[in-house]
Amino acid sequence: MNAENYQILSYVISIPLILIGLFGIVVPVIPGAVIIWLGMFAFGAINGFIHLKMKFYLIEGALAISAMIVDNLASAWGVRKGGGSKAAAIGAILGTFSVFFLGPWGILIGPALGAAICEIIWAKKNIPDALKTGLWSLWGLLGGIVIKLFIAGIMIGYFLHKIG
Repeated sequence: MNAENYQILSYVISIPLILIGLFGIVVPVIPGAVIIWLGMFAFGAINGFIHLKMKFYLIEGALAISAMIVDNLASAWGVRKGGGSKAAAIGAILGTFSVFFLGPWGILIGPALGAAICEIIWAKKNIPDALKTGLWSLWGLLGGIVIKLFIAGIMIGYFLHKIG
């Protein structure tokens, strides 16, 4: 295979991974930033790491880890801001898996509903307080998605700068 074929192959493999990673930024159960990083790593590996050096991967890896931390902290912040208990936090996490049953709506209502239901069942909170916690869980989730999209934008922008 010549250099041009490797270049084409690197795009064929890395672009879908980066796009799946962007999708994963919005879908809570998919590690989007890590998949974006893997797409960039695949690009570098196929091209013999000509354009992208160790420093690049360390910076991108730190950004990917930051996005994962934001994912966890944003939801926890939302639950805590809404006066939620540990049960609400667990419910919000479990609710993220509703995306597999409810489709795109599960992204929005799953964590909020999970937090509210767990508040009612285990924390013995009344319905208005439980719904408040669920709503704050949703705000935390949405805030986290916005921050993760910003981080993903930095990751992809830096990648395009380095390969361009």
